[in-house]
Amino acid sequence: MTTFSQKVERKFLVKTAAKEIKKEIEQAGLDKLKELADLDISIVEIYLKSRSTQQEAKLRWQLNALLGMGVTFDMLLEEVARQMPELAPIMGGREGYKQSEIQNLERFLKEG
Repeated sequence: MTTFSQKVERKFLVKTAAKEIKKEIEQAGLDKLKELADLDISIVEIYLKSRSTQQEAKLRWQLNALLGMGVTFDMLLEEVARQMPELAPIMGGREGYKQSEIQNLERFLKEG
């Protein structure tokens, strides 16, 4: 059974991870990411491929830690969309786009 403190900790972790993703999106430029999404190119996949081996290992560790706390990729992407309302139409407005991004994250973890 999930305790109140576990729920609070999970919420904090989701918000923190979403802030990191938001920062990366802002650095890449939202317009550029929108263009990629319009071409059905995975934003997540491009982000993951641009990481160094050391950054990949750290990211895998962080994602596995989040999953271990009961955080799902869906929860994480929802929080990113909440923090960046301008991103919500990109993820929500395309058939299966969000699900394909979740699959890319899952594949990334399996590869490691």
